[in-house]
Amino acid sequence: MTESEPAPDFAMVLDWVEGRLDPATAARVADAAVQDPRVREIVAWLRRFHGAAAALPLGDPPPVVGQRLRQYFRRWARAREEPGRERVELVAPMLFDSRQDLPLDDRRAADPAADIAHLAFTSDPADVVLDVRRLGPGRVRIEGQVLPTDGVYRVYAVEATGPRMTAVHSVGGDRHGHFVLPELPDRVDRLRLDGGELVLVVQLDVGWSRT
Repeated sequence: MTESEPAPDFAMVLDWVEGRLDPATAARVADAAVQDPRVREIVAWLRRFHGAAAALPLGDPPPVVGQRLRQYFRRWARAREEPGRERVELVAPMLFDSRQDLPLDDRRAADPAADIAHLAFTSDPADVVLDVRRLGPGRVRIEGQVLPTDGVYRVYAVEATGPRMTAVHSVGGDRHGHFVLPELPDRVDRLRLDGGELVLVVQLDVGWSRT
């Protein structure tokens, strides 16, 4: 590795350890693994991880697990360079509620008793959009997506809480920021969306009887 070449990043080192690089790039990373202490640490960490994984084989984890692993390593690496840096947690205020904000058209007003409501929340790093569907008396389903302003999507684990209800956690989060809470009491009034390095909190009212 020459001084003019950038040091391999974590993804490149991972590809080298797992044998996915072309010969020229592999040679450069191998050279860095000898000369660069940071690259040597990454290689050692990855080999320990692969050794542990081989000793205890598991099924394919949900996407959030892989994301958390990558984020954990990045936080560990940054902490060595930037002590005291913490992840960001923000409250995203409501921007739109279809039960209140849809304008009149030539035919009729938006029906507040409809079985689905569309909500949007905004913050500097990301927006949150939700579809809230009424399942029956006192029960709702929430599907949502986090839309990052920088275009870097994350997997979000979502916790729903509210008065006199047990916390409910999302299932089926994917790498495009989608998530679903398949059945909730309509007392839910807070979602905490945890993307690891970014946590967003939204306050909402999904009780149709209160609209």
